[in-house]
Amino acid sequence: MARAGIVLGVLSPHAPIIVPEIGDKDLDQVVKTRNALQGAAALVRDMRPDTVVVIAPHGPVVRSAVTLLASPVLQGNFREFGIAGTSLRFGNDLRLVDRIREEAARRNVTVFTPDADKMSFRPPDRLHYAVLVPLHYLTEAGLECRLVAGAVGPLGREELYRFGQAVQAAAVELGVRVVYVASGDLSHRLTEGAPAGYDPMGRIFDRRVVDALARADVKALLEMDPELVERAGECGFGPILTLFGALDGLDIVPEVLSYEGPFGVGYAVATFLPRNTSGRPGPRREVPGGGEKPASGGRTAPAEGKTEGPGQDGEDPRRQPDGGGPAAGRDGAPHPFVRLARLSLETYVREGRRISAPASSPGLDRRAGAFVSLKKGGQLRGCIGTIQPAAPNLAEEIVWNAIQAGTADPRFPPVREDELGDLEYSVDVLEPPEPVAGVDELDPAVYGVIVTKGDRTGLLLPDLDGVETVEDQVRIAMQKAGISPDEPGVRLFRFKVTRYR
Repeated sequence: MARAGIVLGVLSPHAPIIVPEIGDKDLDQVVKTRNALQGAAALVRDMRPDTVVVIAPHGPVVRSAVTLLASPVLQGNFREFGIAGTSLRFGNDLRLVDRIREEAARRNVTVFTPDADKMSFRPPDRLHYAVLVPLHYLTEAGLECRLVAGAVGPLGREELYRFGQAVQAAAVELGVRVVYVASGDLSHRLTEGAPAGYDPMGRIFDRRVVDALARADVKALLEMDPELVERAGECGFGPILTLFGALDGLDIVPEVLSYEGPFGVGYAVATFLPRNTSGRPGPRREVPGGGEKPASGGRTAPAEGKTEGPGQDGEDPRRQPDGGGPAAGRDGAPHPFVRLARLSLETYVREGRRISAPASSPGLDRRAGAFVSLKKGGQLRGCIGTIQPAAPNLAEEIVWNAIQAGTADPRFPPVREDELGDLEYSVDVLEPPEPVAGVDELDPAVYGVIVTKGDRTGLLLPDLDGVETVEDQVRIAMQKAGISPDEPGVRLFRFKVTRYR
């Protein structure tokens, strides 16, 4: 009988540029990475897994939790990168998702599953490009299996490791063969022209990580200097820790298939093949804080995940919906919310660290969804936010979204340090969306609108230039969602926004 549990571990970069239809003329600079991914994909196919688990650092990211998508069908495409017709679709292994959540709760790790009724901007079945890129190579190799897909929040290293342990335990318990894929890039600061700017520590970080991967040295990863990790400007460290947790107790053969950094970002491809034949892990690592508890005692996950820029198109309200004009500080100075957003991004870009959120400041101790928008020379430079609150308070919401707007909006390269002085900031604080019975309850000058039909969602903020009527507002939102004008069963929601400058 075929061995169950984790049958292979893979580290895959997820830069869209390594997808042929997107990379085009730049593909000759990532030949090593593409060849390695094709080799890894063939190995995955030959392992004949029941399910592939892909964990990324981007997508519906939630603080203090790992997100696992829970829709029966998971799908996605690369249309945000100008590629039409490329679509991937997988059946979700919901039985494994449920068991992972139970095993994670026993290890004091929260697993959050987005709910369509909570109005996530990115539909709860829609795959992020950080998941789609590895899947592109797997499907190209002819792999057919079920999928579990998720994203890691800013958890502690031990929590990330314990989540991986939970995946292994769930796979063994259910008797399924699982390939675990950690999706992530290494340092984004390898060269002077790198997306996140240059830091000499970026190369040191990559060298140490690649060395640890080649030796399967979990201890070196768990004990790596936090300042080095921060300065590297990476996005793969968290998924890598979950991968090693999933391999915990297994006698593995590590192999780094390739490493290169042609665009100032480190791309590593590696495989980890267990030698165990019994199907059961060996001695487990002692991970701090890893004591188990009954599944019913798990923490409650935050209410909602991140909403990323694509589909937002940088639209923004020109005044406070209730007629008060844009909210600003005294004497025309930037509002405190805007100063917090600027300080957050500038500190992260210059020093590679996230500031502590001043939740005790007036107005920042409440919970609310928020968008942070960046402009340069009057043109959009980044916009990411949340429709529903994802953080314990508005202060943390703004801090996190400011960093994401400057570094993780896939429509733009990360903000460089020499750009910081040219950026204009605005912060939009959203009230919760509410359902409406018809267009007579909408007003494009006062309310933003959300339209949904099945898994398709379109959003338009209020008071936009050129959007004068309710009909125009709904029509544009439906176009963004890919909903035809004559489709029945379209649901409408409205929400208010206060803009701070």
